[in-house]
Amino acid sequence: MRVSASLVAATVVLAGSAGIVAATEVPEMVQTSVGQLIMVKFPGNPRAGYKWRLNRQQSEGLALVSVDEVGWIMAPEGSSIYFDKPSVLNVAIKGMVAGEAALAFDYYRTWGSRNRVRTSIVKVIVIPAEEAAK
Repeated sequence: MRVSASLVAATVVLAGSAGIVAATEVPEMVQTSVGQLIMVKFPGNPRAGYKWRLNRQQSEGLALVSVDEVGWIMAPEGSSIYFDKPSVLNVAIKGMVAGEAALAFDYYRTWGSRNRVRTSIVKVIVIPAEEAAK
């Protein structure tokens, strides 16, 4: 299995903020505070059987965050990850307790013999809400 933090595009959006923080790759590290929600967007091609999932066995610090798959925003018909408009999976991550978590996300396909394509690690730093307010 190959661990990759730079081959996959993603966008991080701070929920409830006026601005949007965007990256063209899976962020190696994101920061949030206790009670704050961030949205991580993973591009993919679910029409061709490719999806994302949280790998709980390879992740660390899961008790510090809440991770929920929000759902896919599908690209227009005929588009894929290889063209201008990939489909995007929205994953909500909420800081629950201050500390650091390392979340492993597998990109895999739902058919064929090669199930896992790659794994991307996103380090999440959760700071106390009091520090975020300063």
